[in-house]
Amino acid sequence: MLHFATQQAYAEHTDDLSDDQRVEFVRKFRGFAEFTSAAERLESSQREEDPELLEMIDSEYFKELLNENLAIWIEDHIYRVNPIDEKVYVIEASKYDSKYDDLLAQNISDEDVKAYSTDLNVLDEVKNHEDPQYLGCSQSAIGGREVSRQTSVASGQPVRTAISRYNKYGFYFNLYCRVESVTVNNPPPYKFDFSGSMWAGAPHIYYHKRCSNTVDYATTSTGAVTGGNQQFSSYQGSTALNEVYFYVKIWSNTTPSIQLTEQFGFRVNI
Repeated sequence: MLHFATQQAYAEHTDDLSDDQRVEFVRKFRGFAEFTSAAERLESSQREEDPELLEMIDSEYFKELLNENLAIWIEDHIYRVNPIDEKVYVIEASKYDSKYDDLLAQNISDEDVKAYSTDLNVLDEVKNHEDPQYLGCSQSAIGGREVSRQTSVASGQPVRTAISRYNKYGFYFNLYCRVESVTVNNPPPYKFDFSGSMWAGAPHIYYHKRCSNTVDYATTSTGAVTGGNQQFSSYQGSTALNEVYFYVKIWSNTTPSIQLTEQFGFRVNI
């Protein structure tokens, strides 16, 4: 599995990355002969290890970080995420030889296997468990959210599903808008408009990471078409969000540009 010696090293491979940085990191990970990622396992015909769990990870980049058992080593602990039961299972890395099988089996009857909700900022939770005096961030984390709409490029064209979603995996979080089942890539058929507000005087679209700055942005972008979907990711990183105001309009990416959906999304305050 991938081993990040510190939480900071892990964050440098997850937080606020450009598309080019993600491509470069994936190239590096796939160059490790001893490492098979969850993404690589899904691409292969040898899908022996939890294929339904691998498919439930809704982030192509996150699947490149996890091994085929959905595990990763960060600092002094090994983490295994289960997106179906929405839990992260954790063991101390020093107990890998004797406890890794229990980790994969999610054997919480073993006192060395800890379980945390994916809603939480699990890296902080683990440090708090190990050291009750740990002065981590006291702010709460929001849970996952999803809102969908139907849209099309033009009359007579297939109707697509557009989704605004905030995914949480305990130590990786992803906020995005996606149009599913898109086959055209040159140019992409849609553009995502985050420049408006749901009511007069409302702030621009923003998100707030736990114990960090609020990121306020107003942008219109076509995002990228990958894996049969067109998607614009607003946030991907190792820290949970504490607050989000996330609304989007979808337009056709042709001339003249036509608005295809009313604003839709969600607002979550803690």
